[in-house]
Amino acid sequence: MPIIIRNPSMTLDLDQVPRAQKASWKTFGLLLYRIGLLLVWTVFSLPGVVLHAPIFVTASVVSKIKAKGSVTGSCVSAVPQVLMCLQRLSLRRS
Repeated sequence: MPIIIRNPSMTLDLDQVPRAQKASWKTFGLLLYRIGLLLVWTVFSLPGVVLHAPIFVTASVVSKIKAKGSVTGSCVSAVPQVLMCLQRLSLRRS
């Protein structure tokens, strides 16, 4: 990548530029070109989205089932006295 060194004496001041507008037809053409590109790439990506949709749905369903199973399968029962004893032991060690 070349290094660009700008010479301040070769720049233009704002009062030296009579008009700094792009032609409206060029801007409109660029807009149409970019919209066309967006549509083409959207059409190209649709087959992949359709082919992978069952995988996305299956992963979502399996994830929800596993989350529900892990919540119902966990049995955490802690007696407050045991927690206090453990807390006191950990404080004495440090």
